[in-house]
Amino acid sequence: MALTSSDRAVAALGLDRWRRLHRLGMHYNWFIFFQSFARRALTEPLYLPFGLLVVGDAILRFAAWRKRKRPAIVVS
Repeated sequence: MALTSSDRAVAALGLDRWRRLHRLGMHYNWFIFFQSFARRALTEPLYLPFGLLVVGDAILRFAAWRKRKRPAIVVS
């Protein structure tokens, strides 16, 4: 993702492909982080706050995504 974080890379990939690439990379990093720390958070109290931050981030992202996908209800 660092290699494609420039205006030149965005122009070469196109904005839509660039966004998909970065979204995929972000989710992959999140998954690896979660995979690494989930077990530790359950067994070692030191890792619990970090595990909760990761889960909280996932919940907030899902809620924002869901809110964006819903059509607005117009009451007249």
